[in-house]
Amino acid sequence: MRPGAPAADAPVTGPAAPWLLHYLHDGFTVLTFGAVASREEAAALRHGSIPCRMLQVDGHGDTDGDAVLLGDDAGLLALRYDGKPGTTYLFRPDQIVCARWRRFDAAAVRAAVEHATART
Repeated sequence: MRPGAPAADAPVTGPAAPWLLHYLHDGFTVLTFGAVASREEAAALRHGSIPCRMLQVDGHGDTDGDAVLLGDDAGLLALRYDGKPGTTYLFRPDQIVCARWRRFDAAAVRAAVEHATART
């Protein structure tokens, strides 16, 4: 999935809805495959000047509620997003892929958000 592409939907198991697109709303969203963000990184992204919702697919990390944990039981989400451990996506509020990385880097995510909102 390339930056600029609309988000592809896939079934997920999670606390609120059975489809990924239901979680991509109300601001920027970071999607990671695996538990790659620390509690501090997840909290910093969630509570930053431009908040980012954090979703962890098959993540079992201790983010203290700052990330929503999603399951990918069918494996379709990982297939559609080439979701290897560490793969990270940033989605704009309109469900467009803003950026992607092969490993999570909180500073890169924050820089991408600032660039997308013309704050740099």
